[in-house]
Amino acid sequence: MKSEARKRGCLFYKFVSPGNDGVPDRILITKNGRVHFIELKTTKGHLSPTQQVQIGRLEEHNAQVCVVRGKEGVINFFEEAGL
Repeated sequence: MKSEARKRGCLFYKFVSPGNDGVPDRILITKNGRVHFIELKTTKGHLSPTQQVQIGRLEEHNAQVCVVRGKEGVINFFEEAGL
């Protein structure tokens, strides 16, 4: 994901929020300033209940949140986001 983000001119950061378990693990910022919170999972990975709650909180505040699964999910994310 990191190399794909850089190829497309995006900033891509590991996100850690002490005291807030379950927040998405990456933040992607596009050249036009859009911010996406991204949870990376394997193709078989599942969200924990805590992750589901945190994603719901972000979405309630109209944040762009995506769960990206596997290499195919990375390509799909960038295509759907128009990046």
